[in-house]
Amino acid sequence: MDLTLLNPPETDAEGNSRAFSIASAPFDNDLMIATRMRDTGFKRVLRKASPGLQVKIDHPGGSFVLHLFQANLWAVASWLIFGVAHSLRIDLDSKSMAQCRPIMAKN
Repeated sequence: MDLTLLNPPETDAEGNSRAFSIASAPFDNDLMIATRMRDTGFKRVLRKASPGLQVKIDHPGGSFVLHLFQANLWAVASWLIFGVAHSLRIDLDSKSMAQCRPIMAKN
């Protein structure tokens, strides 16, 4: 999904928008994103964010849920796709599919 900071107190050369992976499960009430916290104006604003920060979120895409027939799936994830793997793990847990677990590996 694309996240744009509206009227941020700080900006950088890359602008006020970034693409993020969604790390929350489809049934979660809260939206969780995964990111590496580099030292940029955009990430400093995120780090200091508090309720009330104005953002614009554009169209998440893709399908990040498992269907029940995929019971023996193993997922190998690098830190670049941690958010997707985290969402996948939560979705598996909600379906009581204990035999399926993403494998986390650092690249």
